[in-house]
Amino acid sequence: MIEILDLLRAPDAHRVLTTQMLRRDAGFSDMPSATFSRKIAKAIEAKLLTQVRAGVFLNTLAMPPVKPAEAVPFVRTGAIVSLQSVLGDAGVLNNFTPDVLCVMPSYGINTAGGEVISPAARFHFYLLNPAILEAGNIDDRLVADIGYKRATPEKALLDWLALSESRSSNMTAPPAHDIDWSELNEKRLMRLAKAAGMDEPVEQLKAKVEDADNEMRHGMQL
Repeated sequence: MIEILDLLRAPDAHRVLTTQMLRRDAGFSDMPSATFSRKIAKAIEAKLLTQVRAGVFLNTLAMPPVKPAEAVPFVRTGAIVSLQSVLGDAGVLNNFTPDVLCVMPSYGINTAGGEVISPAARFHFYLLNPAILEAGNIDDRLVADIGYKRATPEKALLDWLALSESRSSNMTAPPAHDIDWSELNEKRLMRLAKAAGMDEPVEQLKAKVEDADNEMRHGMQL
């Protein structure tokens, strides 16, 4: 346990670890599997690790505290944290969700969407047309230098709109009364919308948000 504890609290410790990484970095490469499994179980019981899925763990001693979203690359290859997860964290959406919502391209070897439930979080994966998912400049689409793929708030909103208009998705449109448009970079949003051919849906949503805001202000004046 001491070896694992020292490994997890080191300044340069991994925030998300696999079984193979723990074996290698803690010097347990030659340890029998049963013995190593018991060590991992004790680390989980002591809340040093949180299991995400078989063979994948969050380092609960990492600082700043690790978030389940950081484990997404270990759950679904190519998945991008987006939608309500990003919008809630950014203050664009008034309702925060503890779940991790992601989008991923609807092609390639990992085309399975659906849901993964774990002790760390509930992960949701939505398939999106690559022509929309990958439209626009990467600097507009993705947050830079955070160690995993995470959409910008503007891309997250566009992903949500695209899914709500897709016949293969059951996702409903973003609720206009719950969106704070002032928290968005509108120039970035319109660049992405134009690249994806979604100018009109974005303009329609903006009008609905403005109407909802006006109704709320009017109601407060009564």
